[in-house]
Order: sequence, then structure tokens, then C-alpha cells
Amino acid sequence: MLEAIAIKLVTALTGLLFNMGVQSIDKIQIDNAPSWFYEESNSKYIYVFAFKNGGIETIEPLKSDLQSKMEKKIQNIIETIIYEKFRNINDPLEKKLVNQFKKDANLPLFVKRHIKIERIKQQKGVEKGLFRKQKDEITFGSAVLSKKELIDYQKERISLLREKIEVKKSKKAFNKLDSEVESSETEKELEVEIPAF
Repeated sequence: MLEAIAIKLVTALTGLLFNMGVQSIDKIQIDNAPSWFYEESNSKYIYVFAFKNGGIETIEPLKSDLQSKMEKKIQNIIETIIYEKFRNINDPLEKKLVNQFKKDANLPLFVKRHIKIERIKQQKGVEKGLFRKQKDEITFGSAVLSKKELIDYQKERISLLREKIEVKKSKKAFNKLDSEVESSETEKELEVEIPAF
């Protein structure tokens, strides 16, 4: 039961990730942006893009923005899968698995370890002249994360979640059985202690 849902979650994630690579995104043109900005050239990766106005001091904040955008993009992918494929689940254990899959406290750490800053390009500012407009300094960046690494991570994660739920279920069943056995033994002891009239 839980194993089937776990397999469906991973299959749905894999399907959505690889369909994303096939879809063509509209080319967004930003003034003075490098030609690679908003270009997803390799379908094996999830891409994010960001820019910040300013000089060299914007590079580190830009990297943080890229990481944050990657976390949000992955979370949106997970939420889309759950909404499209699993919103009508009725079984309480299956619901629990899906909800725990949706809430990943370790996602920021996973992204931080696996994100790769692909490119950072700084455009120098240009002062206003007789025939040219003023252009401010701006820094552009792109980052990628391997779809395979994300799928492997989610497979491992869902397997651990499923095991935890099954262990809890087993413990509850054993505790219930123990309490039933104890209560029946107590009843027998009471019967022995109370003489029949």
C-alpha cells in the first residue's frame, strides 16, 4: 500500500522533471543581459536565473538568490505533483506519507550541497553621454542542479519516510496487542481472586 504510493511519487517526479526538459521556454530578453540568460541548454539539469543591480559586491547575494530560487522551484515541482496526482488520497497512512514528502526540512541543505553556479557575468556601468543612455552596473547569474541527483535524493527520502511510517504502524499494532493481552490476563487474575458464590 505505502510502497505503491512511494513508487508513484517518484515516478510522477521523474516524469515531470524530464517533461520540463522537453518543453521550450519563451526566450526572455532583458536589456544588456548576456545571451545565455534564461537559456536552458541541457535537459539533464534544473535551471534558475537571477540578476542584481550593482557591482562586484552583488556576487555573493546573487549566489544566495540563486540557491533560494532553486529551493522554491523544487518545492513548486513537488507541490504540483501532489496537487495533480495525489490530492484525492483517502487512506490516512498514504496521506501521511504524501504530506511528509511535501514538507522537506532538509531541502535547503540538499540544494546548498548540489547546486552549481553555472555562470556569473557582470555588466559594467556606462555613464550618460551625448549619444548614449546611462547604464547601471548589473550582475547576472545562472545555476543548475542535476535532475538525477534530485531524483536519487527523493527516492532515498521517500524510502526512509515509508519505513518510519511502517515502523510506527507496527509499534502501534504491537502496543494494542500487548494491552489486549494484559487486559485479558488481568481479567483472568480477577476471576481467580474473586470467589464465585
